[in-house]
Amino acid sequence: MKTDIITIEGVDLINTTPHAINLLSETTGKEYIVMPCGYVLSASTVEITESQSPTVTFVKTVFERHDEGIDFVESIPFNTIIIASMISMKAYGGQVVAMTPSKGFERVPPAEKKMNLHKYCVD
Repeated sequence: MKTDIITIEGVDLINTTPHAINLLSETTGKEYIVMPCGYVLSASTVEITESQSPTVTFVKTVFERHDEGIDFVESIPFNTIIIASMISMKAYGGQVVAMTPSKGFERVPPAEKKMNLHKYCVD
């Protein structure tokens, strides 16, 4: 399994999404493309029924880790940011993060999106 950890402006990271990520440093203004590492960190969603009425069911969605994913996360040095989907971030937590858009790129088509190198969503 390929696990390319890269360092950009002092940030150690690995891209576990299935696509390249366009990062923008709001500090330097430089743009970077981070290719996938070759492993997609995935998790599952499970619905738990919280309550029901005759016409409506209320559920809570929980996110479950996979054994293979746990092994992968444990194999990555602790100071490395593991970029993943929002679902995986919620399931694994810790050093697994989701991206946030750079200022001005919050509402643009995915192909034009630039994500913030220095800011991530955590659970």
